[in-house]
Amino acid sequence: NKIEGMTTEQCHFKVATEDQEIHLCTDIILKSYPWNTLGFSYDDIYSSFATSLARGDVYVALRNIDSKDVIAVCQFDGVTVPIGRYLRRFCVQEKYRGKGVGQGLLNYCLDDTISTQKIAPSVWLVTSTSNTNAQKLYETQSRANIVG
Repeated sequence: NKIEGMTTEQCHFKVATEDQEIHLCTDIILKSYPWNTLGFSYDDIYSSFATSLARGDVYVALRNIDSKDVIAVCQFDGVTVPIGRYLRRFCVQEKYRGKGVGQGLLNYCLDDTISTQKIAPSVWLVTSTSNTNAQKLYETQSRANIVG
């Protein structure tokens, strides 16, 4: 897939390590459905990301390895429960949706989770029934077990 003159293979996926990345993640969330309908403030989202950053629970997709331009974000809640790790937020900037960026970031996160979790190498999440794009993304995972 092409993304504004680049391929999804040029995207760089990594664990977020910088405060600047968290500010960009916060902006992405606040501009995107369904997050922009839930009444969160900038400080609410930023604070949540900052806490997760300290634990290594925020993953980002950058336009390329040399870029600081965050184009997608995945946040876990940091708690590993017996049924697995909870995916709290996942969002791709609107202009990059349907281009493979979300799938690449999701694969990166799942691979990292499965390789590092000792107790329950799985991920669970909840998504809105009205968020059909998110449902489609999660259903594309061959390792996904979709319930309800």
